Amino acid sequence: MVLDWTICSEKVKTNHLEGYKVPFKNGLVGCFIRNGNLLVYNKDEKEFYEVSEQKGVQQKIKIVDPKHKLKNTDIFTGENILMAETKNSNLVISSSNKTVVIADKHGTILEAFERQGAFFRGIAVDNYGQILVADYQNDFIDILSEDGVFQRNLLNNENKDRIIYSTFHITIDEWGLLWVFNEENTMKMFSYQ
Repeated sequence: MVLDWTICSEKVKTNHLEGYKVPFKNGLVGCFIRNGNLLVYNKDEKEFYEVSEQKGVQQKIKIVDPKHKLKNTDIFTGENILMAETKNSNLVISSSNKTVVIADKHGTILEAFERQGAFFRGIAVDNYGQILVADYQNDFIDILSEDGVFQRNLLNNENKDRIIYSTFHITIDEWGLLWVFNEENTMKMFSYQ
């Protein structure tokens, strides 16, 4: 979805799709949450804005780390943000770097999952609330608990069998199948539950 970042918070209609306007210019699209609102990251203020289609900005969410889970506090850099919401409304966030952050709906960091040299390019949440993260650089897909605790490695390319490689997107369908997309425009489906 392409959004037009301008000065007022109102719905914008284009020839091809409808979008949201937010009251700042330097933003990154996060994700839609259960209530239908959109989370957008304001890079200048370093806050997420919850934006309603009808009513504009509903609230601002500042990510805070009172338990010092993060080694690098400036993780939301780059030109994109990967984001998902869990069943209990936790926010799963990465900006394609070596860290995935799990925060509660108020922005307090609960956990941080980090892998040296990682480049996380995919985040998905399954029907059980588990978080799946795809590490493009190291060819891993891992499962984290709903609160961000590492559970296990689900798929990898350690044997160089190319079961998965260069994964840039993952999603889970309504039947619980994991869809894995790689840089060569190949899609594979896995049953893991």
